[in-house]
Amino acid sequence: MLAIPVPYRFLILGIFIITMLLWDLRHPPSQRYRWQEYPFILGVGCVGAIVGVGNDLITSWLSPEYFLYFKGLPAELFLWNVILLGSQAGFAAGAVGSGILLLGRPVSQNRTHRIATLVPWVKWPFVSAIATGTLFGLFSHHLHWPQSFGDLDGLLEPNQAHWFHTVWMIHIGLYAGAVVSLCVISIHLRYRVSRHLSDPP
Repeated sequence: MLAIPVPYRFLILGIFIITMLLWDLRHPPSQRYRWQEYPFILGVGCVGAIVGVGNDLITSWLSPEYFLYFKGLPAELFLWNVILLGSQAGFAAGAVGSGILLLGRPVSQNRTHRIATLVPWVKWPFVSAIATGTLFGLFSHHLHWPQSFGDLDGLLEPNQAHWFHTVWMIHIGLYAGAVVSLCVISIHLRYRVSRHLSDPP
């Protein structure tokens, strides 16, 4: 499993923001409004940070070894490092996800209305991520699959290796659920706009 370092996640976020700015430059100055959507990105990013901290606190309790050996966190101030990692990764994921929704949503003449139509959908990537992360973790824990890392060359006891892989699958499930949900929402919103429908239920 490839772990994306936190700085690269923020780099992806920066690329999204720059892309949005460049996309906005195609319009006349009076129609440039992407900068007004940054509070939306910031808000969703903060929610993502909270979810990320909660997830990493739980999973670090299940498998400290996952964060020590796979994430490379130092043992000193371990809990603080877990909180810092979770907040950074969660914020970056939430902000990038909100950027995807904004880029995927067709431009509306009413700017406030355009943001308002996205707000009811924000919760679903988080719900989907938590649900699939839980299912992936349960699947791995009870079926003992997959064991891709083995015992990390003898570093882990069998029970530690088992929980290591469980936490690994939880994190895979989180991102998989969020990505699928974002894709479904973006497609659905474009379809609704193309049918001249207004707000989502």
